[in-house]
Amino acid sequence: MANLIYAKPSDNVTSAATIAAQTGSVISGYPAANLANLDPSNPAKLTSVSGVGAWTFDFGSARSIDLVAIIGHTLNKTGSGAIAKLEGNATNSWGAPTFSQSFVVPVFSLIEDGYSANIWLDFSGISPRSFRWWRLYLDNNLGSGDIIVGEFVMIATKRSLTSNFESGAIEQDDRIDIEHETSGGVVRLYDRGVRMRRASYTL
Repeated sequence: MANLIYAKPSDNVTSAATIAAQTGSVISGYPAANLANLDPSNPAKLTSVSGVGAWTFDFGSARSIDLVAIIGHTLNKTGSGAIAKLEGNATNSWGAPTFSQSFVVPVFSLIEDGYSANIWLDFSGISPRSFRWWRLYLDNNLGSGDIIVGEFVMIATKRSLTSNFESGAIEQDDRIDIEHETSGGVVRLYDRGVRMRRASYTL
């Protein structure tokens, strides 16, 4: 089993690029720059062209990328077989880009914090992967509709722990109670309604 992959905040280079809508129309108030604002609750949105939306990332010179992730998206919301690709090229031309890798897009499902499951792609073993221009291409396979992405993370350096670890999680059935005793000695219990969650890690 491969060791845990991680990245430093400085490894995320998305904000270093000039980001622009390449396919689709920007929806007012949700510009392309929101892909790099580190706030998935304030996304970038496009009105698609027949279900397709795309953004380009111009780094000014060749930039090597190891990992990317799409955070807080609405792809595959109807289980229709959405398509997501990352492409790279020396120029802003996308008929036959030098680099093209596809994401696996699971059927859309919201998790507890209200966002979709994040999808990511590790192509650190592929060469070449250093280009001035990169493109995020998305097709919801619906023929229409908006394309929404909360954050797009582009990691320049893939890192991993030298020693791996096992992780686990426990969610208790019991919920936290708050006990309050009045000045008259009456005890009241208040259910906060939140389950205790614990994470465990073993190196």
